[in-house]
Amino acid sequence: MAKPPRFPYTPSSDADSEEARMTAEAERVVLEAYGPTFKFLDDDGAPKGPFPPLLYTPSLFVTYLKLSHANLTYKSFVARQRELAVLATAGVTQAQYILYAHKRIGVSTGLSQEQVDDAAAGRAPKGLEGKDAAIYDLSLEMAKNFGRLEDRSWERGEKELGKEAIAALSQIVGSIMLSSCLVNIADAEPPQD
Repeated sequence: MAKPPRFPYTPSSDADSEEARMTAEAERVVLEAYGPTFKFLDDDGAPKGPFPPLLYTPSLFVTYLKLSHANLTYKSFVARQRELAVLATAGVTQAQYILYAHKRIGVSTGLSQEQVDDAAAGRAPKGLEGKDAAIYDLSLEMAKNFGRLEDRSWERGEKELGKEAIAALSQIVGSIMLSSCLVNIADAEPPQD
């Protein structure tokens, strides 16, 4: 028997309720960022991942969505590079739902299954060079050290990426750490394939 959710979803019968609007907006943003194959709702129609606890903090929900969307679409990185940062971070936080989702997303961006598995396990994926390698390494170090970078890493990042991209990368890492906290507090389990 499955254990009950920590943050039960009780949909409002009012289609115009704040909860209904927030859920619809979250689904729109998620599908825009990850595409139509991403499953936002579970089989019972409840939001998955970090969204159940967010529904309990309605005043923060839209802000979270805007920040997450901004991080996922920021101009400094292509999708594959963002996924390297996400996988490095989620590998540290061990947020299983995020690892489940982003391993699949990572493959869809052109990373091999081996590269995705290595990135999620804290191992530098084979075949990464230049900017991609720097993104993975810096993300992993930031996640492990709560944003701190050794001087040597900072210098490499500044050379390979530039200050704006390092700042943007720290936003992605921080955003995934927040999402990991939400997923982990909700005890969100990945779906069974």
